[in-house]
Amino acid sequence: YVEAYGTVRPREALSLVAEVRGQVVGIDPVFEEGSFIPQETVLIQIDPRTYRLEVDRRKVQVKQAAAEIKRLDQEVVNLKARLKIARSDVTLAKNEYLRLKKLIDKKVISQSQLDKTEQTYLASQERLQALENQLALTKPSKEQLVAQRDMARVMLQEAQLDLERTAIIAPFD
Repeated sequence: YVEAYGTVRPREALSLVAEVRGQVVGIDPVFEEGSFIPQETVLIQIDPRTYRLEVDRRKVQVKQAAAEIKRLDQEVVNLKARLKIARSDVTLAKNEYLRLKKLIDKKVISQSQLDKTEQTYLASQERLQALENQLALTKPSKEQLVAQRDMARVMLQEAQLDLERTAIIAPFD
């Protein structure tokens, strides 16, 4: 026992400031003036429900972006298969056009028949070009989707950090 006169001052003073908004839903019962509080004790709990929902929402965004990337990858596979077919179609249409062009010189077919074959050949080339353009545009689309997924991951980490901040924890004894 020590008997003395004067003012008692704490060895350490602590200012508590919440880093996130919300209603206080819990205060540790030992958190009162003059009591001993062990390190890592949750002193004040801010309502975490909104922050948990935000974490869940961000997880869904990451999954959606990953699903879009998978969809685009499958679209690339499908486009490559369609390109293979379109190239064969162009080759066949070109061969038919060249064959009929030789026959027109011999006056075996009419000019209108040759014209229709040429239109078919040109239409095949146009379809092939459209597919090649579509395939070329998938790379920038994938880059955009990857960026969206990465941003969703960053936002998820931010939401998780905010959720952690809903508890004000004693940094020392």
